[in-house]
Order: sequence, then structure tokens, then C-alpha cells
Amino acid sequence: AGGASGDGGWAFPVAAHAAGLAPRELLATWDTIHGGKAADQLLRQTVLAIRTWQPEVILTDSVNEHGSAADALALHAAKEAFKQAADPTCFPEQITTLGLKPWAAKKLYALTPQFKGAPVLLDQSTYLLGLDDSPRDFAEQASRILADDTAIVDRRAFTLVSHRLVDAEKQPGLMEGIILARGGAARRPQGLGATDPATAQEKKKAAQTRHRLQTLATVNDLEIAGSNKMIAMLSPELKNLPDDMAARTTYAVANRFVRDGKWAEAREVFGLLATQYPGHPLAIEGYRWLLRYHASSEARRRTEIKEKLLIKSVTFDNAAMGGKITATSGSVRNIGKPQILEDEYRMHSPEAIIQWHQSCLDLESKLPAFGPVYAQDPSAWLCFLAARRQVGKHAEAINVVRDYFKNTPGAKAMARGVDPWRDCLAAELWMTDRALVDTEPKTTGVCRHSEVRPLLDGKLDDACWRDLKPMPLGAVAGTDSKTATTAYQTEAKFAFDAEFLYIAVSCAHPAGCKVDPVAKRTRDANMAGHDRVDILLDLDRDYQTYYRFQIDHRGCLAEDCWGDTSWNPKYFAAFHSTDTGWTAELAIPLTELTSDRPSHGRVWAVNVSRVVPGQGLQSWSGPADDTPRPEGMGLLQFRSDK
Repeated sequence: AGGASGDGGWAFPVAAHAAGLAPRELLATWDTIHGGKAADQLLRQTVLAIRTWQPEVILTDSVNEHGSAADALALHAAKEAFKQAADPTCFPEQITTLGLKPWAAKKLYALTPQFKGAPVLLDQSTYLLGLDDSPRDFAEQASRILADDTAIVDRRAFTLVSHRLVDAEKQPGLMEGIILARGGAARRPQGLGATDPATAQEKKKAAQTRHRLQTLATVNDLEIAGSNKMIAMLSPELKNLPDDMAARTTYAVANRFVRDGKWAEAREVFGLLATQYPGHPLAIEGYRWLLRYHASSEARRRTEIKEKLLIKSVTFDNAAMGGKITATSGSVRNIGKPQILEDEYRMHSPEAIIQWHQSCLDLESKLPAFGPVYAQDPSAWLCFLAARRQVGKHAEAINVVRDYFKNTPGAKAMARGVDPWRDCLAAELWMTDRALVDTEPKTTGVCRHSEVRPLLDGKLDDACWRDLKPMPLGAVAGTDSKTATTAYQTEAKFAFDAEFLYIAVSCAHPAGCKVDPVAKRTRDANMAGHDRVDILLDLDRDYQTYYRFQIDHRGCLAEDCWGDTSWNPKYFAAFHSTDTGWTAELAIPLTELTSDRPSHGRVWAVNVSRVVPGQGLQSWSGPADDTPRPEGMGLLQFRSDK
């Protein structure tokens, strides 16, 4: 990976429900597996790593007040171990038994997100003759395997934490002040890089071009760049790059657009990658993103919506109580009286919808060229199935599923839960003919039609919730099931009418766990370290793209579409908290989700999960985690009968 060595502390795991805890609370969870001495054992392991690898310079995780507790604890342990590793009386068994030696490293740096004022600032996009590449490009493939594309950055900054060198604070380089003889164990042999000046100059120019293109992809100023200008200049500029670098640049630009929620632009660039560089290893990733995008009714709906829909005089009427009440609050602001929410939607024609999803099916013939690993990938098959249903080829979709189970040995008889992707395909077959699958492949629930809107007060005592069978959440593997099903019992209910999808969640907790609600809601609140419920809605059952709604014990809200937090739907939420738990109601306009209103018998893929910090994770269907596992969603059927 272009580095020396790194250690991961497998004995100090950060479980899903521990993410977001304060450092002291996270350390307490480790104490349970280290006999109350987690801090001592973490220090011991860090000293052991330093004495084993004998580094001159040590790098640790980020210094960030909003960073993870694990990073903070690792930094604290490294700072203490920097001193203790040089002391022969500290953990002497490492010296007497293992034969290690005390080791005094020269400098200890920590990664920092603050570039301004950082003593060490590295530009990793600059071509270096010694590497015959830029550091970023040199390590790109390894970085993508070990982490993900977000780990591949142009600049990194480091701050000095501890040192044993004079004037170390003034040194602008990580290795400055360290004397290492060329040809030694810590240095690459001389002559590694390109020696031809003309070749070196050409590669340097290519590295600069790539850096400029990727920088422009992050600029939102239309006068400077803008998406259209960026895409227009991309293809001509790529011709000046070697094919490998051009393909990697195209992939990086497309991923940048994806992270920024610019999916239409990402589609154009991924299409360029697939057509211009079909033989490059990254081309398959372009194909896979494109087929997910064009299979997705959620992505299509976001394209269909131009502005907002006109919803007049929205009220939540409870006839049984003889009164009217508006939504207690919206996702952004409080609503004090009935009002007009001005939204306007641009609907695509049926022909445009067919063309959208046919673009997914057109890619089906491309995958076999990449081999059976991709051609037989169940996640891809699910996209093709969803696209077929959207263009009206329902019978063909079922035949495709039957062929999958016919041609995949053991798939039909496989037990539920062994392969969640197989379960997704089996569910499609099971919904057609239950005799075709040996066991029920998915958890199932019901979304009942309601004649009366709920009074949105978060108390869940309305007529639409009565006699509706709850969807209980159970403990996920690794969680104390007894605790999860008693002290923290959780249930969800779904209902709908012609205009709204209604969701209710009920979350119990022990006395003394109540927290005060937030005074003001904002978009996309940070819920790390808070008791929270996560709701996934996959309307077309492709198990790839989905809507996600979150609410926590403070009444905070967050939502995204396929990971893009720039999706900001208009919906209503009510929250109620007591000493023994909290409840919430959501009313989501169906027009925010789909132009195809759900009717009797329609089935969505859905999941509801709850993270209780320090306690565990629960879900209605599985597998589930604190980050979405769409393949673990269950089946929610819309019913108009009683």
C-alpha cells in the first residue's frame, strides 16, 4: 500500500451499537471483555507494536473533536506508548520473553482534517520521479482494496503529537530529521523511478491533468466549471492521458458526482467509462452502477420531480375524537395551522419510463463478458427483474427467476438465512407460487389501508393503528436477545391511504433513559451515539436502491435516497417521549416516493431496525447493521381489506 506497516486492534472491536459512544463509554464496553483493564491492555498492545516494528515515525488516526471514540482512544494509547516503549521497565515480559528491545521512536504524528496551520501538508497528486507516479496514483489500487474510494484523496495534513528531535515542530516533512542511509532496510533501492526525462515529463503532465479534472468535478460554481462544462471537457482531456489513467480518472469523477448526489452527471461519466474503456477492470463497476441506476424506480422518481407537488390544506383528521389537528411538526419546521405546501411535480410519460428501465436491460448482455462471477451475481439479477416488471415483462421476469433456481445447484433447497441474496430471488418465486420454494424466504408484514388519518401526536392511539398486527423487532446476532426483547422492546406498524404512507414506531427503554427532545429540528441530524430507528423502503424490490428515514429518541430526523442526503422530501413527523420509552409517527406523501400509488396486493421490500447505543441492534428482518443492508429487507404487502 506504499507504506511500512499498520496494526489493527482486533481485540478492541467497535460493534454497530457502540458507534457514536463517547470514548469513556466505548472503553467501558471493552472492559467487559478485558476484565476491567481495557486501557492497560490497549497500551500494552500499542507498546508491543512499536517494539516489534521499530518505527522512526509513527502515524495515528485523526485528531477531530467530532471523530470516532475509537480514534480518540487509539491516539491516547499511541501518545502514551510513544513514551513507554523506550522504558525497559514497562511491560518487561516483552523484552525478557519475546526478545524485543526498548524502542524510542523519533516523532509521533496524527492525521488532522485541518489543513490550515498543519505542520505537515502533503500534496499526493504531485508527480514524483522516485515513484514514477504521484503518491495518490501509486497507492490507488491498494487504497481501493483496503478501504474505499473516499480514502483516495489529494491532500493529507498531519499534526505533531510527540517527538524526541530538536526543532521537530518546524519540520515540514514526516521524515525530515531522520537519517536513513540509502540502500538500508528502510529505503527503496536507488533507481526505482523512470530515468527517461521525456517520459517523466509526459507522466508529470498527465498527473496534473488528472488532478485538474478531479478538482473541477468538486466545484459547484457554474462560472468556474459546473457539471455540464465538466462533462463537455472530460472526453477531449481524457485522450491526452494513458488509457489506464484515463479510466481511473473517469471512475473517480463519476464517483465524485455520485457522492454529491449528481446522479444524472454520474450516469454520463459512467457511460463514458463503459464505452471508451470496456476492457479496463473498473469498467465493470461502471456497468454495475448503471444497471442499478436504471433499474431503480426511486432514482427515476427523483428525476421525475422538478419542483414540488401542490398539496392543499393538509390536515390530519380524527373523526372519532371530533376534531382536526395538523401535523405536529414537519421534517424542518413546526406547522401551526393548515396550510398549502407548494410542490410541483413533472411526471414522465409511460414511454419515458420504459426507456429508463430498458437502459438497464440493455446492459444484461454485457455482463457475461466479465465472467460468471458477474453474470450470475444475484444482485444484478434482481436489478434485471425489477426493470422487467417496470416495462411490463412480468411473465419473463418470473421465468428468469425459475431459470436461476433451475441452473444453480442447491439454491432451491437452501435454508433461509444462508445466503440473503438468494433469499431475495426466492421471495420473487415464492410470491408467484409458494409451492415453488421449500420455505418462506423472507419476513412478511402488512401495510393496512386506513379510512381515517391519524392524529399526529406520536401517541399511537388512533383508529388506523388499532387491530393492526405489529411488526416486532428482534435482536441481531451479537446482541443480548433477552435485553433487546424486554427492556428495549420495539415494534413498528404501517398504514396508508390515497395520499400518505403512515409509519408508527414504539420503542421501550428502562426508567431513567429518557432524554429531552430537541428544541428545533434540522435536516439530516447526526444520530451517532443516540437511540435511533432506521426505516428502509425499497419500492421496486431491486434490493439496491431505497429510501431511508431515521428518527431518534430526541425527535431528530434524517433521510436519504440511496445514500444521498441531499434528498429532502416534504413529510410530517410527530414524537412523544415518556419515562419508559418513546414513540413516533411519520406521514409521508406518496407523491414524494412514487408516481405509481400502492394498491391492494402490492409488495414493497422494507426493513425497520433500531440501534440502542451500548446495548445492541434490533431489526424486523435480517441481516441488518447500523449501516443499511438492503438485501436483508423483508416483504411488506399493502392490503385494503380488514
